[in-house]
Amino acid sequence: MTRLVSHAATATIDPLDEAILGQLLGASAVELRVAPQATLGQADERSVTHRFQLHDGRSVIFKRTRTTVDGSLEGPLLQALRATGLPVPAVIAETAAGGWHGLLMHDLGPDDPSRRPPTLAEAATLAAQVHAFSPNVPLRTIDSSDLAEVPHRALHDLDQLTDHGQPAAGQIQQRLLRLADLAHRRAACADAQPVGLCHGQLHPSRLLRATGGRVIVGWSGAYIGPVLLDLAALCADWPTSPGQTLRSSWTHLRASYGNAGHDRCGDLPSDRWAMGWHQLRRAAATLADAAANGHTLPLPATAVVIAQLQDALEDLS
Repeated sequence: MTRLVSHAATATIDPLDEAILGQLLGASAVELRVAPQATLGQADERSVTHRFQLHDGRSVIFKRTRTTVDGSLEGPLLQALRATGLPVPAVIAETAAGGWHGLLMHDLGPDDPSRRPPTLAEAATLAAQVHAFSPNVPLRTIDSSDLAEVPHRALHDLDQLTDHGQPAAGQIQQRLLRLADLAHRRAACADAQPVGLCHGQLHPSRLLRATGGRVIVGWSGAYIGPVLLDLAALCADWPTSPGQTLRSSWTHLRASYGNAGHDRCGDLPSDRWAMGWHQLRRAAATLADAAANGHTLPLPATAVVIAQLQDALEDLS
């Protein structure tokens, strides 16, 4: 019989996490206690990650995320990726219930500050390996039809937030309406671009500097779609050096990556097309999370969404 031992003096467990852990413990036959530093990263409406310690001294990572719309699970993908030799965490157990997905994984250890962070060229090499893999697991697909619906879904979510008094709703709506007008025309290029497995949240914090080497974590947003969108996510969040621009980072990334697709998407340069959709999808995801949780965005987050939508307009117009 397995049991979860919670040391209240060191950490507390959310009742939802405890319920999901109970299911995972039954599936994995391990006994856990809460480690002194239980929460890793920033918990939000979409996910939370904890480190737990086994009674034999080993530690594991517990991750809870919202279940995807198509019901796909992260565990089978991680297992398929590990089988090919790609550096990803090893899965112990997985469960899904009540709109949430729970995952128990072997702990890779803390990010090792003694190892230098990856260069953009190294990240491009890892991205190319990911994009070349064809997993035989259910994953959502992002194509032109899906992209074209992004601003329309965001407008629907905004309507719900407006009913709750969302600040600056008019400014957000104005930009979304303009993006909805051009979405079908700009989305068509997606079907002409190289398609592959995309991480979905590929940025430096997902390239963990573990003691055994670099490991790619955070696969809950994975999908099959245009690899340019994944490269845009990587490039947009990459730390820039003084004097370095987003455009120069994109040029460097494309040169290191190889054939990521055409240089142009219709009458737009590929970087503008990819970055525009990236910013629009980020803003739409923020609105969707807020609508799903029934609360409005605070002013700082509202300002970020407006800026992202404005950037998307400038790139895609």
